[in-house]
Amino acid sequence: MHGSDPAEARLYGVLGALSALTVQLDTGGNITYANDAFLDATGWARAEVLGAEWSDGFVPATCETRALIVEALAGRTARGNGELFTRHGDLRRVAWEVVGLRDSAGHVSGVVCIGRDVTDERRVALERMRLARELATRVDRDALTGLLNRHGFFRETAHAVRVAARTRRVDAMLCVRLEGLAAIYAAHGAAEGDDAVCGVAEVLRAVVRDSDVVARLDADMFVVYAVGTGTPQHGAAAAARVRAAFERHDARARAGGRTFDVTYVVGVAEREPGDAAEAWLARAAMAATVPVRAGELA
Repeated sequence: MHGSDPAEARLYGVLGALSALTVQLDTGGNITYANDAFLDATGWARAEVLGAEWSDGFVPATCETRALIVEALAGRTARGNGELFTRHGDLRRVAWEVVGLRDSAGHVSGVVCIGRDVTDERRVALERMRLARELATRVDRDALTGLLNRHGFFRETAHAVRVAARTRRVDAMLCVRLEGLAAIYAAHGAAEGDDAVCGVAEVLRAVVRDSDVVARLDADMFVVYAVGTGTPQHGAAAAARVRAAFERHDARARAGGRTFDVTYVVGVAEREPGDAAEAWLARAAMAATVPVRAGELA
């Protein structure tokens, strides 16, 4: 099977001892050798492998390994990842190193592909990335409403605040406070209290633009960072729209059977020169002094 050339026999002895997945191909891409590690990992029998074309059932049609082989046939060692089919049709991800083999005249007569199965490593890495994203989301999000929390809000708006300061763009900060929340929880229970809080989040999501940032900062306090409101008058108009939206929401809730009214306070402030985000937010909170109660707005 391996021929009678002593050098070739020594080569196969070395390749056979490797724990890495190893196959040898001729210049036409036909498999001339596969070690036990390759066969064990893929489930192929040696008789099914030898003489078969590498691109015929062993690797996908667009597999990166093909480019590595072309590079190795040109006399360069090539490294990269590619996919490999098992006998049962499963795809494994393999990190390959492909080197050219030369005959006695110095011509490239084939390649050896030496690979490490990284399928599980990749799966673990992807899972770690997913968990990291999930953790970051939990750190930045309010558990009840799904809105950004205080940490997430200031992280999300940091760039916008810098841009507004540099370009003198007029942005607005709208502060919304749900008054008497503790009393709602005490008198009507946790479910009704949570529903009142989530109602605020629902209204704000519905009325803000895609470019705006919405957050729940504390139990009863929400904020909207409105990008590019244009003028202070536009910021005030945005606050009026939010007040009207709360009035409509409260009317629907009462019509749906809610037995109590909710009072909202909405304030707005534009950024002043030298304002840090916290100071800007504080001014918006101080401006939130006009309550919105059921029946106040037409």
